[in-house]
Amino acid sequence: VMPGKSPSSGELAKVNLQRIGASGTDESLSPVIVVWVATSLEGGAYVVGWYRNAIVFLRPHDSPPDSQRECQGEAVGYITTAKEADAVLLPKDERVIPVPQRGKGSFGQSNLWYADDPDNPEHRNLRQTVLDAVVNYPANKSGKKKPYSKPKQPDVLLRQRVEKSAINTATQYYTQHGYEVKSVEQDNVGWDLEATLDKRKLKLEVKGLSGESINVELTPNEYEKMNANQEHYRLCIVTSALKSPELSIFSYNNECGYWESQSGQELIRLELVSARCTAN
Repeated sequence: VMPGKSPSSGELAKVNLQRIGASGTDESLSPVIVVWVATSLEGGAYVVGWYRNAIVFLRPHDSPPDSQRECQGEAVGYITTAKEADAVLLPKDERVIPVPQRGKGSFGQSNLWYADDPDNPEHRNLRQTVLDAVVNYPANKSGKKKPYSKPKQPDVLLRQRVEKSAINTATQYYTQHGYEVKSVEQDNVGWDLEATLDKRKLKLEVKGLSGESINVELTPNEYEKMNANQEHYRLCIVTSALKSPELSIFSYNNECGYWESQSGQELIRLELVSARCTAN
């Protein structure tokens, strides 16, 4: 993100630090909460993350020579920096805070937006909503990587309890983030739940495990639908379902070409081929 260019000189404009509390002579300001916004594939702009305790600079800085920060072959500079521990990239399905793009005082076409009009209730409400999200976000959501083990729970009644807990855990997660959740478990469509938010409609296949290790099996129908609906399909795996349920949501990463969880754990898929044989 860089400021726009000055119409007179054609050079990148300065950041208006005074609008966020700096003096007229400051070359930078900290600590600042910097909020990142991006456009959704379904339309509309949403908050996708933030920097806490960031430094915002008056003038754009060139990137270090070895940083490999490039866009279409050109080096990309920066106007803000923060420690890695203070940088949050929200998981795909937690990007639910909308940002206005139309109307007076909205984000519009600019790369930088201050949302600081004291007479605009939309600005006040958005700032408070974002601040609440930043303050209440868990300090560590990286989770822990779990070893793989054999799937299947042989006790049918226990397996049903595990599956019900998993469905409830996944439903609660998406409901808390503003989605409307509907069960399609009996429809044999290749997923268990549908979660809808604005124009976003996700297909959730839910698997429950009584232990801590992640290892599940997909039916041929589920696996087919997973591959056919990569952008909107989610594999929700709940471990320790009957004790302290922990939800891992695997979504497809277009850039890397594999499925991964919120914590970056890659989903290793082993395709199985079977046959039924008879003799006359």
